Amino acid sequence: MMKTVLIVDDDADMRRLIAVLLDGEFTVVQARDGSEGLRALQEHHPALAIIDLGMPGMSGLDLLRAARKDGGSTSFIMLTGSHENDSIVAALAAGAATYITKPWEPERLRAEIRRHLSPAKPGRASGRPWRIER
Repeated sequence: MMKTVLIVDDDADMRRLIAVLLDGEFTVVQARDGSEGLRALQEHHPALAIIDLGMPGMSGLDLLRAARKDGGSTSFIMLTGSHENDSIVAALAAGAATYITKPWEPERLRAEIRRHLSPAKPGRASGRPWRIER
């Protein structure tokens, strides 16, 4: 059974691009804003969520905070155009495992997704608790 990845971004082209990148390897669920993303998290329980930071209404950071309050085992990757240190610190403090800034390289994003979704090797740590990709 394929693991589920949730993509939350107000840019439809960005959602489609990421969905195509993951096609055939993961089950992809898409949401166009934070509120829809929160409902998708509760309904689909994805293994990983890729969230845009800057969205109208409920921001990606607000979504991340709300999702963390609900518990669950979803890992979160923030994918954003913001290079500001305050945004990075806030996202990581709220529970994002990875912060990737735009523009991003497809292979780097795919590798980061695989890193989050691959089982840890017995007797070995699964890697850093968080990561920043610029």
